Order: sequence, then structure tokens, then C-alpha cells
Amino acid sequence: MNAGRCLRQITVMVFAAAILPVLPGLPAPRIAAQAVAIDAITAEEEFRWGVRAFNNGQYNEAIRSFNRALAYDPENAAARSWLGRAYYFSGFDDAAIDEWNALLSAGDGTAQLQTWVETLQARRGLTFELKPPEDYLVNAEFSGQRDGRSLFVQPVSVRPRGDGSFYLVSYGSGEILLLDANGGLLRTLSGGLEGFNRPFDVLELSDGTLLVSEFGGNRISRLSADGYRFAQFGSRGLGDGEMLGPQYLAIDRDENIYVTDWGNRRVLKFDRSGEYLLSFGRAQGAFAGLRAPTGITVLGDTVFVADAERAELVLFDRSGNHLNTIADIGLARPETLTQYDSGRVLIADHEDVVILDVETETTERRFKLDAEVRKLTAAVPDANHNILLTDQAMNKVLVVSPASRLYAGIRPRIDRVYSDEFPDVVVEVSVQDRRGRPILGLRSDNFIVTEDRYAPAGRPVLEWADHEAERVEIAIVGSRRPELGPRREDLGRAAGALAEAVSGLGRVRVVVPNSETPILEAEAGAGALTVRTAVTGEVSQYAIGEQFDLGVRFAAAQLLAEPYKRNLVYISDGRLSEDSFSTYDLQELAQFLRTHGIRFYPLLIEQLAPDEELEYLADHTGGRVVGYAQPRGLSPLVMEMLGSHDGRYRLSYRSTLDSDFGRRYIPIEVEVLHLETSGRDEAGYFAPLQF
Repeated sequence: MNAGRCLRQITVMVFAAAILPVLPGLPAPRIAAQAVAIDAITAEEEFRWGVRAFNNGQYNEAIRSFNRALAYDPENAAARSWLGRAYYFSGFDDAAIDEWNALLSAGDGTAQLQTWVETLQARRGLTFELKPPEDYLVNAEFSGQRDGRSLFVQPVSVRPRGDGSFYLVSYGSGEILLLDANGGLLRTLSGGLEGFNRPFDVLELSDGTLLVSEFGGNRISRLSADGYRFAQFGSRGLGDGEMLGPQYLAIDRDENIYVTDWGNRRVLKFDRSGEYLLSFGRAQGAFAGLRAPTGITVLGDTVFVADAERAELVLFDRSGNHLNTIADIGLARPETLTQYDSGRVLIADHEDVVILDVETETTERRFKLDAEVRKLTAAVPDANHNILLTDQAMNKVLVVSPASRLYAGIRPRIDRVYSDEFPDVVVEVSVQDRRGRPILGLRSDNFIVTEDRYAPAGRPVLEWADHEAERVEIAIVGSRRPELGPRREDLGRAAGALAEAVSGLGRVRVVVPNSETPILEAEAGAGALTVRTAVTGEVSQYAIGEQFDLGVRFAAAQLLAEPYKRNLVYISDGRLSEDSFSTYDLQELAQFLRTHGIRFYPLLIEQLAPDEELEYLADHTGGRVVGYAQPRGLSPLVMEMLGSHDGRYRLSYRSTLDSDFGRRYIPIEVEVLHLETSGRDEAGYFAPLQF
């Protein structure tokens, strides 16, 4: 038992003995009143311990403490609210909703609590799937003129990045701007001493290299991640690899580069290094050829090209052979084409935005642009599930969002409060939209922290953001099913390969899911050899068998204190035992992992279809099934982990409140403001006890 808690309980017991002597003739009402007082004190102590346990990530202990607090004080609304919170963070959604609904029915719940219950119920059911497609409304507008100066002129193209920021091509001023998720300027790329000659589009490759098409320079420039121009390809002309007014860029899965050549009425294709491969778009057979090629995108093996003059889309294969022409769908003058999802294309169409279903060749118009627009040249989804629009004529960028986000706001969630260094406090917050998708790219200015409802905590400092993290944390669970005893060396080789791929990019630890008690076999930071040996294990361990659910839960607990990208890898042949979910059911396990941003990856030692439970865990946590024998090894998997985000932030501030030597419960509220949307959550903490 915690020493401070034990000391506090002894104090309560001594106090109880002092006020409840057995004296002849003592009035019964007084005894009852004293018993009630003792119950209240005990409930308060249990509540304090529950809050401390929760903020230390000890959710089972927190549940026990809050239940004990309610046993002594059934009307304790704070304990019931926190009990629901502890259930939710433990993966028991049904129990959490029951507790919170009881609180709301009694009239003790808050508006934030009501919102959370509605959101959880919607996420767990078919509400989102059955709901008709939403309209998009204007969420924010960024003007090229700010504070009396010109930030950008004639924006023609925009390229979102995975961290919520985006590149904007300022055609009129000859610059590439990097803006954050709030529209704030992070960096300006001017093309060095030579400068850009009418830049038109920008594209970021997987290694951070930037490609810039220069309409006036008739070339494609290659820039390093910090904006230094180190190469270029293409030149003015009509021949192979030459161009007249290059415009939009696209890449395929092999990172071959496509550029629409406006003046030559064609598309040029280059390899990743800039070597010319081929051109296409001229007349062939029944195809009359492109007249005014503008936007371009690649879906699978199909290249989509917009023809602005004919107001149609032309489809080619990756070798440039004409496949189809989609005409008469009501387009005016299409510009950019962007993949909207696996089967749909987003089209910026002069004064409108159009969604095309490729299979049915039908269109949707769900963008209610109440702001004045004149010439939309780009419409691109960003990392926060908004659509970014550039209006070249109006010199502005519009952010349009689903209507539900504007009406229902966003969902910040206080995950933990670290108060051991009180009055210095650290709060960890996850920020998501109503569907549970992360909101990325936020900064200190997006957060307001308040204590005890009315005490501002000062401007918080953003200590860490998930989208900026460059390190992964991995917990490996090596299967111990008896059938895998003869293949233990294969398990070890897979684990060693993963540890080698992670080297320098994060840390690995190993959990053995013994049928009785899971064991941390190798601690965080173990080397590849140690990891391999730990996963291989001894033959005798396989004879005991495994308890999958306990092993996964225990492994996940090893990651909870880590601020970096959390991943759990289960190495096996893709099979589970019949009793794999004897303690925690499949949904509870999936919800626990998802709540804490832990992605589940089954790593298979043979190419077999895994049990559907493993696929379910991967699908519901953002992971995927991975085969050990990959042509490029496991490095792509680690890079995928590095590129994943869950919208977590850590903020620090200095409290101005009196903690009453650690006995005062201090409520905390975090409000998040992003563009025209907002949301808030409430939690609390106790400072350490002082004697």
C-alpha cells in the first residue's frame, strides 16, 4: 500500500477511535452523526487515492478506490464521474456510460459530460456509418494581406503535410510558404539567389525532398527539406523532357513524377531522380488529345488529368495509354485533382468544389461556400480532415470543414495530470474530432488552462506534441503457444529484425505472455540480441502456454508513461488459443489500446491469413497485419509507426492555488480553440501530501 495513503488511513482510524468512545447513555443520533462523519472522511480519502492512482496510470486501482468512495458516500457525484472516467480509460465503455448516465439522470452531470456520452455512443454504434454525407462549410479564411503587409500573392497550389502544416505556392510573389495548422507562417522558401520563376506547384517526397514546378522557368526544381535548391530538371522546348509552362505535379506509388505541360498540351513523366521517361496526352486513335491539361493525380495504376478547356477528366494508365474520358458531368473549368478517398477524386472547379465517384462517374457538390470565391485553383484534404482551398483571384486560402465539426466542436480529453512537482504541473491532452480522428499541428496559443473554474493557469507551455515526435516506443509480445515451441527460433529472428530496424529511432521492450503472470523479459532500450533472446525463450516456457489478453494488457501498460508513439507488436504464426480472451474480451482490449493511442501490429512468421481477432485489433487501433519476410525488411513498418499520429499534447504551467498540503482537490479545465471550433474537458488532481 502507498505509504502516504497508509498514514492517512491510520490518521482516520485514530480520529474515529477518538470520536466514537462507547460511553453509557450516549444519544443514538450523535453516534449516527459521528458515523456519517467518519464515512465522509473515508470517502474523501478513497477519492483522493483514486485520483492519484488514475493520474499515475493505475486504472484498476482507481476503479477500486472510487467504488469504495461510493460505498461510503453513494451521493458523491465527483467519485461517480471519476469512476466513469476510470472505466473508460480501462476499455470498459459500457460501464463508463452507465456511470455517467446515472450522474446525468440525477442532475449532477455537466454539459461536457453529456457531450462525451453522446460522442461515445455515436462512435460505438452505426450512427456515423448510416448518417448521410455531410456538407462542408467555411471554417476559416486566411488572407494574403496581414497586418498591413503582403504574406502571399495569387496562391495557386497547396500541399498539406502529415503534421497539420501545409505548403502554399505564392505564384505572384515567387515564394513557397510553410504555414502551420492555424495559418501562421513557419518558413518562407524563396529559391535561393536565383529565386523561383513563377512557381506553380509543390510536392514533398517521402524523404522530405521538395519538387517545385516553375511555370516561368520551364523546369522542376529539387529542394532539400530546409529549402536549399540542389538540382533541377527540364528545360524550355518541345522535345523529350522539355516543357512550356509546367503546372501541376503528381507521383505514383513508385515515386515517379508526373507534370502537366500546359504549353505542349501533354503530361511528362520522370523517375524519382528526374530522368525523363515518357510523355503522353497527344492524339491517339479515337482520343483527340489534351487541349488544356491542368490538375493531375494518380489512383493505383490510373492517371487522372483535368482538361480545363474541354471541362472533362481524361484517364490514362501509367504507361500513358488512354483509358477513358469522363465528360458531361457539369464541370466548368477544372484545376487541381486530388484523391479524396480510395474511389473518389476531389476537383477544384473554378467557383465550386466537386467530388467525383470514379466507378459510377457521378458527382457530389457538398461545399457550401458562403464566402465570395472567383477562381479556385486547389482543393486538397489536410491532416485534420478539413479541405484547403486556394482562391487565386481573391488572394486567400479557405479552410472548409464538415458541418458536424463546426456545430459540435472538437473533443479534447485530459489523459493525465502530473503534479508530483507541484506547483509545477504537466497535463497530457488528446485532441480529436467527434469521430475520434486526431487534430494535429496545435500550438500553445490553441490551449487555455484554468484551475478551480476561475483561476487562469497562465499561458501554458507546449512541452511536446505527438506530431513532432521522432521516436517510437514498441512493446513486443512473443507468442508462447505450445505449437510454436519448435519454431521459437523463427519468433526470435523476427524480433531481432524488428529491433535492428528500430535502432536509433526508438526503444523496444519484450513481454512474455505466460498463462499465469505476464513477465517483462527485456526492458525498454534492449539491444537486438537481447530482444531476440527474450522472444525466443526456453522450450519449457512454451509447455506452459500463454494468456494472450493478459499479455497484451500488461505490455500496453508498459507504454502508458511514454510520451512518444506507442506500438504493440505480437509475433506469432497468426493463431490464437481458444481461451485468449478469458479475462478481457476482444472489444475491451481493442478499446483500451485505442483509448491510449497504442497501435497493434500482428507480425507473422509465415504467410498465412491470421485469426480474425488479430485483424480486428489491428483494424481498430490503426495498425495492420505484417509478414516478417518483406522485400525491404521491417524498416518501412518502423517508418509507418513514426508517421502515425494520435493528437496528444503535453502542456506545462505553474499553479497559483493553495493545495492545502496535498489535501485539496484541484479541478482543472482545458479548452482548445482551433480556427472557428472549440471544445473543453474537465479533470483534476491532488498535489503530493505534505506532513
